[in-house]
Amino acid sequence: VDNTAKVTNAMSLIAASKMRRAQSNVLEGRPYSVKIQEVIANLAAQPMDDQDGAQPLLAVRTVERSTILMVSPDRGLCGGLHANLNRRVGQFMLEQQVPVQAIAVGRKGRDFMARTNQNLKATFTDLGET
Repeated sequence: VDNTAKVTNAMSLIAASKMRRAQSNVLEGRPYSVKIQEVIANLAAQPMDDQDGAQPLLAVRTVERSTILMVSPDRGLCGGLHANLNRRVGQFMLEQQVPVQAIAVGRKGRDFMARTNQNLKATFTDLGET
């Protein structure tokens, strides 16, 4: 019983440490989040017609290719999240009328892209393990 209590206590301390680190990372990222929201709001306020001075990022163009950024977990144990994500991403890629390339963040997304022979341009894994 004492051993179990020690192991449980150690696990609790480790979890608390990881939680503090995650909260610190979120707080450090907040200024970036605020700035991104400002940039998007500024873009959304721009005129969308083809006048001179209109925001070039909002110009309507023909789509020649598409890229999808799939952010997924590195591990399972999250219910049906990765299965639903894989299904939706696969459906999106099939609906596209142009070539689609993919960027996968997370091991589950990378594995899905490799398993379905998608055009995978980049992968990023183990980001939560820092």
